[in-house]
Amino acid sequence: MINFSILIPHKNRPVLLQKCIDSIPLRDDVQVIIVDDNSSPDIVDFNNFPGKDNPMVQVIFAKEGKGAGYARNVGLPYVKGKWLCITGSDDFFLPDFNVAMDKFVNTEYDVVFFKTISQYLDGSISDRSDYWNETVSTAIKYNDFSDVFICSRDAFKFYSVSFLRNYDIMHFHEVRWSNDVFFSANVARFAQKYYASNISIACVTDSKDNLTKDSSMECLVVRFIEEGKSVRIMSPRYGYKDSLHYFFFRRWFSIYKKSKIYAALYFPYAIFYDGTSFLRLFFSALFKIN
Repeated sequence: MINFSILIPHKNRPVLLQKCIDSIPLRDDVQVIIVDDNSSPDIVDFNNFPGKDNPMVQVIFAKEGKGAGYARNVGLPYVKGKWLCITGSDDFFLPDFNVAMDKFVNTEYDVVFFKTISQYLDGSISDRSDYWNETVSTAIKYNDFSDVFICSRDAFKFYSVSFLRNYDIMHFHEVRWSNDVFFSANVARFAQKYYASNISIACVTDSKDNLTKDSSMECLVVRFIEEGKSVRIMSPRYGYKDSLHYFFFRRWFSIYKKSKIYAALYFPYAIFYDGTSFLRLFFSALFKIN
């Protein structure tokens, strides 16, 4: 019986992917699904593809090259486990991942949140996990899960597959950036049974070319649009939370700092997605600027 399905989209990082696979405990109840997003044969040796000889691993080769969201969508129909865990090919699991699987395998939560550590690819410490871990700590200490749900990281949670299928959440937006925001927003909207754990199950890596560091206008606009859709999904449940609206306003303001023309162009969209909450933050920021 498969209890855990681990979904890993991959592109052109075979050494890191192998490290990720090696960090997964060898268990009979684990299924690893790797979706290769049209990697280059100049970088990847397809005859010796990572995980090829691992009995837990199923490799799917997607030739379209449409990004991580598309790769996840390709892999989701192959999920057999009770639980789904999603990670990047450049991240890896910690020894306590096995502890977490044993502890939560027979629970009935919709989603379980875990802490992570983070480091740069050279092994030095990164602060990438700091805010996420703060939200998990808040959930544990105060039983306040609003911020941990609003934070759109999809990785290193245990998702109940029956919950995802019941609410038709098994889908990611196929955009280059923020492809997990729509998925995470729907989890936040519908989850009723959830738990936050102090266990750190994985290491999130950081690098200068990480997609989170992209500040191109195309990236800023895509993130703004995805965040706006997320706000509309979550507002019925978390509308009172300032952080929900602040994150969205910050997306628009990042466009503003780069181009006032683009900011004006997308101003109506901001009002459409978040209405008076966006205007309140806009005029507050305008007052501070002046």
